[in-house]
Amino acid sequence: MLLIHRYILRQILITLAFTSVAVTIVVLFTQSFRLLSLVIDNSASLLIFLHLALLTIPTFFGIIMPIGLAISIVFVYQRLATDSELIIMRTAGMDAVALAKPALLLGIGATIFGFLLAFWIAPWANRELVSMQYKIRNEFSIYLLRPGVFNDIPKGPTFYARRRDRHGGLENILIHDNRKPEAPVTVMAERGQVTTVDGEPRVIVYHGQRQEYDRVKHRLSVLDFEQYSLNLALLSGASDRLPDPRELSLEDLLAATPPATKNSSGPDRLRAEIHQRICTAGGGVAFALLAASILLSGQFNRRGMSSRVIIAALTLILFQAMLLWVGNLVARNIGFAPLLYILTVTPLPLAWVLLRHNPMAGSFSFARWRRA
Repeated sequence: MLLIHRYILRQILITLAFTSVAVTIVVLFTQSFRLLSLVIDNSASLLIFLHLALLTIPTFFGIIMPIGLAISIVFVYQRLATDSELIIMRTAGMDAVALAKPALLLGIGATIFGFLLAFWIAPWANRELVSMQYKIRNEFSIYLLRPGVFNDIPKGPTFYARRRDRHGGLENILIHDNRKPEAPVTVMAERGQVTTVDGEPRVIVYHGQRQEYDRVKHRLSVLDFEQYSLNLALLSGASDRLPDPRELSLEDLLAATPPATKNSSGPDRLRAEIHQRICTAGGGVAFALLAASILLSGQFNRRGMSSRVIIAALTLILFQAMLLWVGNLVARNIGFAPLLYILTVTPLPLAWVLLRHNPMAGSFSFARWRRA
């Protein structure tokens, strides 16, 4: 029996690998247009695009993995039934529960991996993805300052350079910072260049003058300099971004004083995020047992089990849709959290009933049960 379990386990794992790769490629293809638009608009490199694409995978893999596992289970058991291997296993004394054990083990493994994804890997990937997108929109555009045009840096100063020299440097530079209306600052310099210092973009200008006008006291302060450096990452407001709840790890979500989040999310929103992640990760066992129980309950037909495959597909689609719907309800109202847990665990007793009592066994088994 152990050899049979290993055989089924290996078949499901191989199919799961191909299914996961295929679904990941499809999802990446749909996401690539948005990433390409971001990269092309800001003239970033192909390496940046690939980095963004890799960071995207953990953000959705926790959702597609249970679905991919269910698809693999349906495919493998349907093929085993078509090749009469399930009939031979049944003849050898294995009941539906024994045949479903490999699917259950993989479901448990998917759940454990799902928890790692949901509480640590995916939040880190989300955080890095958003940070990189922010960096591309703000910092990469700084390197593309167009000579002869007034460039408005987001949440920062207005930058002007008359032209570039043959080495890429800037000449006849004007920088006007009006973020503090009561004390605007204007910097004028003969030349300068955009460079990176400690991973942050800076403009270093030479031979110029810095003017600051105090509108309250009506006083102009003038500073002549040989060299002046401006940290453009700070000027563009890069440090103002608040994280989304999806970017917080389990430790952050459970902290006594959790960090401030985007859109002023309150404690209920953070608790809802925890409930959603638990149920999404816990769905691995539910998806696996639902698929296995529908395929293994009842009699086997070597001509195939197309009707059960269709029933399994519709059931899995409905289950996933219900999880998403109730999850959105929980995000709006924390009072729906118990309903989300009930929905997540409901497939477990249902699968047990299907595997133990075979309600789909067919007319022959039903007649035999009635005579008994």
